[in-house]
Amino acid sequence: MLMPILCLTNGDIGMLKNGFTLIELIVVICILGILSIVAVPKFIDTSNDALLAQLDSMEANIQSATYRVYAKAVLQDKLSGSKSVIVDGDSVLTHSGYPIGDWDTALRHVLDLSAQPFSTSICTSTWCGNGNSQNLPGGISTTTGRGAKITPQGYAYTQVCGVYYMNHNDGSKPQIGVLTSGC
Repeated sequence: MLMPILCLTNGDIGMLKNGFTLIELIVVICILGILSIVAVPKFIDTSNDALLAQLDSMEANIQSATYRVYAKAVLQDKLSGSKSVIVDGDSVLTHSGYPIGDWDTALRHVLDLSAQPFSTSICTSTWCGNGNSQNLPGGISTTTGRGAKITPQGYAYTQVCGVYYMNHNDGSKPQIGVLTSGC
């Protein structure tokens, strides 16, 4: 049986070297550049989407806590005027059975955010609150009641980014919503 003999010339030896040519490297760098131009804006939008999801979650938490306090007020026959309702050992001030629009005496307790600070400057905690005001950022106001605003980390109370709670003290359900134009 005859075995084939492999003969290599000097030109063939260059083909066996491992590595990339300069042209191949430039093509790969160009492709990576194009992908990064397309992908970076999507990641930026994702972080904003995450913030909006946090705000929506806080809005739902406030609504749930508000109805929980109202149910306790019904059970304790404290639906008229200004009263105090005990929620998880904390005294929560109410008006018409709903928490008043104040951070320190109502919302921080019903949201289980007692350790979160009252703040008008840039919020350095996960959430900060400020309340007991007739006028909130974003044009939310009342003539008879009070409101509070909960601000996410990295934003100030005066910015139109956060969740608001307004009890008009007239027996109607509180106004609860999300402010996103300043996020």
